[in-house]
Amino acid sequence: MSRQRAALGKSLVVNGYLLPLKNDAAKEGSDTEGDEEDGDDPQFLDLQDMMSVSDGAVSVRSSSVARRFVKINDLDSNRTYKVFGRFHFTDPWWKVAAKIKCIQKKWYLQCTSYSLRSHLANQRKEIFSLFLTACNVHEQHKKQFIETLTEDSNLEFSNLLVTLQRIADKEATQEPNFATSIIAAINSSVAGQYVQYALKFHNLMEILPKLLPRHFLDILMPKEENGRVPRAWHILEKLEHLIQTAVWKLGFSQILSKELQLIGCEASLLAFEEADLMKTIPELQRHALVIYDKLKQTCWSKGHTYVQVDELTALRSSEFSVQSAWESLKFLKDSKIIIIEKRRVYLKCFYNYEKEIASCIKELVNKPPWRISLSEVLTKASTAEQMEGLPENPEHTEEVKLDSYQLKAAIMMCENPVTVISGKGGCGKTTLVSHIFSTVVKNMESADNEELLQACRDLEQDEWAPESWDIPVGKTPNGDSVEEVDVRKVSVLFTAPTGKAASLLKKKTGFNAYTLHQVIWNFWATEKSIASGKPHDWMFSDVQVLIVDEGSLVSVCILSTVLKLLMQHANLKKLIILGDVRQLPSIEPGNLLSDVYSSLNRIRWSIELPTNHRAESQLIIDNAAKIAEMSLKSTYKELQYDAVMHISKSIDVIIPTPDKKFILVSLPSIHNSTGADLQKAIECLLNSKAPGLDDDETSQFIAFRRTDCDLINELCCKKYAGHPIRNHKNKFDFQVGDKVCCSKNGYVRDFTQQSEAQTKSESKEEKRIRLCNGEIFFIAEYKIEQVKNQSFHYLLLDDKDNRQILVNYKSVMKECRLQHAWAKTIHTFQGSEAATVVYVVGSAGRQNWQHIYTAVTRGRQRVYVVTAEDDFIKAVTAKSPHRNTRLRELLQEKIREMEPTSKTAGLLTQQEPCSVLSRLPSTPEVAASAQFDSLMPSVQGVDDSVFYTTNERRKDNGKMDPQEGDSFSADLAFAQDYSWSPQSLEFENRDCEVLKSTTAVHSSSLQTSGGTTSDIPVTMTGEEVASSNKVSTPCGSKRIGNTVEDVKSPQKCSKISLVESPLACKMFRQLALDCSPPRHNLKVKQLFKEGN
Repeated sequence: MSRQRAALGKSLVVNGYLLPLKNDAAKEGSDTEGDEEDGDDPQFLDLQDMMSVSDGAVSVRSSSVARRFVKINDLDSNRTYKVFGRFHFTDPWWKVAAKIKCIQKKWYLQCTSYSLRSHLANQRKEIFSLFLTACNVHEQHKKQFIETLTEDSNLEFSNLLVTLQRIADKEATQEPNFATSIIAAINSSVAGQYVQYALKFHNLMEILPKLLPRHFLDILMPKEENGRVPRAWHILEKLEHLIQTAVWKLGFSQILSKELQLIGCEASLLAFEEADLMKTIPELQRHALVIYDKLKQTCWSKGHTYVQVDELTALRSSEFSVQSAWESLKFLKDSKIIIIEKRRVYLKCFYNYEKEIASCIKELVNKPPWRISLSEVLTKASTAEQMEGLPENPEHTEEVKLDSYQLKAAIMMCENPVTVISGKGGCGKTTLVSHIFSTVVKNMESADNEELLQACRDLEQDEWAPESWDIPVGKTPNGDSVEEVDVRKVSVLFTAPTGKAASLLKKKTGFNAYTLHQVIWNFWATEKSIASGKPHDWMFSDVQVLIVDEGSLVSVCILSTVLKLLMQHANLKKLIILGDVRQLPSIEPGNLLSDVYSSLNRIRWSIELPTNHRAESQLIIDNAAKIAEMSLKSTYKELQYDAVMHISKSIDVIIPTPDKKFILVSLPSIHNSTGADLQKAIECLLNSKAPGLDDDETSQFIAFRRTDCDLINELCCKKYAGHPIRNHKNKFDFQVGDKVCCSKNGYVRDFTQQSEAQTKSESKEEKRIRLCNGEIFFIAEYKIEQVKNQSFHYLLLDDKDNRQILVNYKSVMKECRLQHAWAKTIHTFQGSEAATVVYVVGSAGRQNWQHIYTAVTRGRQRVYVVTAEDDFIKAVTAKSPHRNTRLRELLQEKIREMEPTSKTAGLLTQQEPCSVLSRLPSTPEVAASAQFDSLMPSVQGVDDSVFYTTNERRKDNGKMDPQEGDSFSADLAFAQDYSWSPQSLEFENRDCEVLKSTTAVHSSSLQTSGGTTSDIPVTMTGEEVASSNKVSTPCGSKRIGNTVEDVKSPQKCSKISLVESPLACKMFRQLALDCSPPRHNLKVKQLFKEGN
């Protein structure tokens, strides 16, 4: 019967005991070394989850147990099945009810439940002996207890502790009492705790492994630094009761968080169906589970943050009606699991993430404006046609050449609280940011040092100060100042979404860069240290500028959490996002970069940098632009290749010369291709020493499909490392010279200067280093160390960037899951770059133009495209799927809410200089830069239609949606009023002749015949730009052309003055104006003094 079911592909349920299996046989068939160890999966906690845990909630980790073979003796058929799967318990005292399925003559586990074995009969002594050994019972005590068991003994696990307690009471006078020792061992051991849970919580052990297999062990006994510890008894009692009365609640994380204080676990609909529990659930909740699962699947597979309600009410029409679906939606809404607005259904978390991002941006805008002096920034920068590239150390650069678009971006960053800069690789985004904020950091440090010195002098002169306030002064070589100690925290925070992107950001800018996850987890570690009685300052509590690189990779949940942390627990004043709006968005729901870019572009707070500053990559950039253009026009236009390699049996392959930069490796068409064509193409590239591929340190293969990566890694391993990728046991083989990467974030011990024995003798608080997902290393050395008859294996990992770490092999496989990395998928390599990139298009499938665009822009100097023509045309002309997101609408609403008022216009006069950044000097050039901002042309970057939602796209007749026009005018008015500052009224008196001459030179560049603004001449310096904007009106005019007639020009204002505080400290200096700000109805942004 079972064979017939297996042949039909149906599942089979077996009930029986686990039989012992040799270790080698048990581990046979495991895919990777990492599967032989339990491993925790990464867990993300947003700010709300962190606060809940701080208030007493429990964070449940998801972990994977080892996959192995076990033998199950089925009690019904008396047959033995060898099953492969993830079993939580494999000891012989467990009885399992396993649902298994036969695939290719092998049995695989689907789900299982556990109970304790009973009726032990003649195996009683053997089983209890094994159990006591697992409980770490002393050998002598175990022997004494086993000897008390007779053949007619009725000892079972259900009465084990009672029997031991009876023996202990009888032998209370004997020392030592072996029964008491055994009881203590059982109560303190992991195996003993699991047995007691099985005796007490029958439903929990039956249902929980089926519904929450990855959380089951952590719910019972969470893993701590010293091993697993018992879960609080009352939590398990509540969970047992919930399973008995309302098992459907396990399918909703919000309910588990509210009722059981369990964070981070939720059963899937598939788990309920495989456990055959759907029929036991009431109809309303059953339908709610179906709708909720569909909502989650749609959001995660398509990147939506909401789904139209009609898509959910029409589900499974044969099972429940539309009315029933609406009732289930109401139930989900009332339970605060989903949110319904305007016929849109949101997952509550993504609804909140987008809302919080918009709120944080609004809060940033409402803060007192902080403007950086553009003149100081430009002291080391001048305008020119092109920029040579990033120097080795930006801090020692005397001159940086900026093009006109970069100058506009610099002004945006100096003036605006939020700036988004988009551009392809090589356009100078990170270089520009690093130079601006290196100046800011230097000013902050000098201001801090001067303030510290002044405070020390004031304190020394205070004769009433107690002696305990005396500051020990160390003489410097000059002998007349106190010793300077750098204890500053991070004030300008450079971040990226991945470890590799953060590493590149640090290399390019010279600043320390962190992943966004590091910012969150550092805060969480701080919170836990405070809760444990060890107060520890958050290292990012002084952050005032947040810079996020590779913004297309950032998810809404990560940015929302980081922004909330910095707004609530730091002093964030500026947000700058860098990226390329054409690249692939995050694999998580949302479309962050495109939404923020398109929203802020309307008020001139976002900009596209179109100029490439890498001469060797110009052809790559040109072809990337063509790919983006094809996506808009939906028409194929052949790319410009400077070499073509035809892979064919009848034609010899011509190897390109080293001067070729964009190379096509043409495979046979789909109809004539075979599975061996790709392998032949890769072997040809590797064996013929194609340009750029002779060194695997500077080259990288990228593919869309995982199977193509596996093939390429196998070929590259033989070519570069000289060995097969797997050993004779079919396990991945890592040897010296292999190129590897981390497939998940993890913390490992660095043994570069210490051995395993020395580490064990140290305190438990050992320092670990973080290895980030995507980081690439080369295995430089494989070491084996013998310590007390134990072998410890180590890998020396070298990232070829002056960083080497020695890690324990077992630890790094468990924590970081090393994989070979000669070839990576496009999603895992996004955010990184290499000198030479080979992109394997493969079968088009769900691939679209963004995949190809992202892949080719990863190459700095040379790109190979390996594809058949049919596959390439299909992929490059495929539209990227539209994502339903709400962030763009929210940002527009927030911007419309911030109507300009007199209070808003005068925020600068009311700003309290409570931060170090507010002490930066302010000059007339800042006001000039504000004028320049108002005259900037609209960004000629990506077509707006790329970013508009369906109901916001331009109509076929070319007219704009009225709502869209109103939004634009309101947003633009707000931007102009926000950029107003009192310094805009003050300019140096210039000779009328100078004004006339300057106007004649630059008026044509600032105003075209069509009335639109154009770019400023590239050869102008920052000061010339400022001066050119001052004279955009004829000499003698008191106001510019857009003034309102019934509004008079304000009176002349004296220059801004600094008022000394009584403490004579710069931190307490305040800006004071000798005149009031303009009235609320003033529509003029710039006013000029009348010439003398």
